[in-house]
Amino acid sequence: MKRVVAEGRLSPTLLLLCGLALGGCAQSLDKQPYSGEPRVERLLRMGTDAASGGDPMTAGALYQQAVQIEPNNAEALRGLGATMQRLDKPREAGEAFAAVLRMNPDDLEAGVGYAKAMIAIGRPEAAAVHLEPLVEMYGDDARVLNLAGVIQDLQARHDEAAQLYRRGLAVAPDDLNLRNNLGLSLALAGRHEAALSMLEPLTRGPTSNVRTRQNLALAYGLAGDYGAAERVALLDLDESAVANNLAYYAALREMEPSRARSAALRPDIASASSATNDKGADLILGLTLAGDSLSLGMPPVGSWFVDLGGFATAEHADARWTKLRREAGPALHGHTRLGTAADSKTSLIIGPFLDKTDAGRFCTDLDIDPCDPTRL
Repeated sequence: MKRVVAEGRLSPTLLLLCGLALGGCAQSLDKQPYSGEPRVERLLRMGTDAASGGDPMTAGALYQQAVQIEPNNAEALRGLGATMQRLDKPREAGEAFAAVLRMNPDDLEAGVGYAKAMIAIGRPEAAAVHLEPLVEMYGDDARVLNLAGVIQDLQARHDEAAQLYRRGLAVAPDDLNLRNNLGLSLALAGRHEAALSMLEPLTRGPTSNVRTRQNLALAYGLAGDYGAAERVALLDLDESAVANNLAYYAALREMEPSRARSAALRPDIASASSATNDKGADLILGLTLAGDSLSLGMPPVGSWFVDLGGFATAEHADARWTKLRREAGPALHGHTRLGTAADSKTSLIIGPFLDKTDAGRFCTDLDIDPCDPTRL
């Protein structure tokens, strides 16, 4: 399959964002005594220091200045892409990584970064184009195998995803994200006993956290064991949130296996979900990135979505979704398609949104009919 990346320069939005931030950065760089170190190398070193110190905005500005001086500097472009991902700017990240891939299609870091950016904007098929060759070239890289598995899960190819996760576990048997993702993939495919066997141990000992516990609750819910799902969910959530979760699990169980449930996975690449143990915490369990890892989960329940009506077949709904993504573009950023129940029609449901007002605003902006806010 031919790998294609967008042509053109970095977007004006990214240039403006970094240019504004550069005011202080450029001044501080100019004030430093000259050490004989080439200017671009100094910018890269300072950008790396800023990124390591938890300041991605400054890091991005420094990397951008390096790119302005040397537009084909792969190290600067990779650094810029990574910081844009940390700033939750996947489109800008994708542009930076794409620039590297135009020079070297086999660049591992750029290929992984570009794939993550494509996932974040709801284009797993574009991510797959660049990950498939990397899987062949770097078949012992657990990070690549994990990401490739996530892409397969997002496209409801759970058998293929499970194979990739298992290949990764053969290399890194203790990798938490691989174990988590394999468990959820098995749950989505309806292999409940295998899923629970994989996820239950993760909720004991040092691997136990909000994500592993709530993913186990999800697996119990998909298996129809709502009592166990409730017990696990109550470890982190209040009773109202747990009630919402249980209703959501029940809705997922009524959906067509694999396809609809996979569509409920929510990309959220920028940062890891909250890991607080506070009761009633606002948990966002989705596709999250922590460093170089990627893990699966489900979107928050009780969220608002919009229902774009019923279609005679899944193919008609798919065609409408493809057309909408092409026409709406940025309006869909942060939203994804939810699956449908196995009834006489195929609904097209998109979300999640912050509240009913946010969902209504989306319908107004799209100016399409039907477009009805609904809460799941």
